[in-house]
Amino acid sequence: MHAFCMRLPLYQRGKIQEESMYCEHKKHDGSYPIIGVNSFRNPHSGDAPQKIELTRSTEEEKQSQLTQRGRRRMILESRRKSAAQPRVDSCRA
Repeated sequence: MHAFCMRLPLYQRGKIQEESMYCEHKKHDGSYPIIGVNSFRNPHSGDAPQKIELTRSTEEEKQSQLTQRGRRRMILESRRKSAAQPRVDSCRA
């Protein structure tokens, strides 16, 4: 294998680490705007909101989501168990 090809992954890893550190420094010094994961800012729009209002879930909404998650987990577990059991009609002599 050519020596350049062997060095390429290390170069890429180093470049990714450099870019990551650059962004981290900009976030810490305040020059990089931090946008929440559920928000969208149009990169082609010149006007950006100065303040974004954060909304939190109520306790009732949180408990509802946890209950739904538990139900989905139980359904998936029962499907896994039934899929793991051999079918009697498929075993013919």
